[in-house]
Amino acid sequence: MVTIVAIAILAAILNVGFVHAQTLILTPNPVTQGTSVQVTGSDFQQDENAQIQLFQLSAGTCSVFPAMTLDASTDSNGNLNPVTIPTSGLAAGTYCVEGNGFLDSPETVDLVVNPGTASTTAASPQIPGFPIEAIFIGIILGLVVIVISRRRKSSPD
Repeated sequence: MVTIVAIAILAAILNVGFVHAQTLILTPNPVTQGTSVQVTGSDFQQDENAQIQLFQLSAGTCSVFPAMTLDASTDSNGNLNPVTIPTSGLAAGTYCVEGNGFLDSPETVDLVVNPGTASTTAASPQIPGFPIEAIFIGIILGLVVIVISRRRKSSPD
């Protein structure tokens, strides 16, 4: 009985609960490729270094190796300082975002990355070579030279 009380007092002093449920919040979620996701959270240990890891999700299971690992930290209240995840290099699909503190079990939240939208403006077709304006100017100058040279030839000296 004394041992259990001593462990409970030590846990309270260190702010280590027996079950410490961390929370991760992803904003926005889902997200479009090429934009960023902000990760915030709470119930981590005070002033600790943490990691945010991004894993590919396949058949409901997070992959073994992370696609991305970002360093994070918490404030004096155990709130995760905001971390930004860029999505520009990620394929469309579902990912696991995992927040790892020092002493607590990791919290995992799914992130959906939707494909980026294609540009709606169609490029105007272009003819390879000179711009059309240069061709018209060349034709006009050529005609002017011809007219001037014929006038000189037909004028009596």
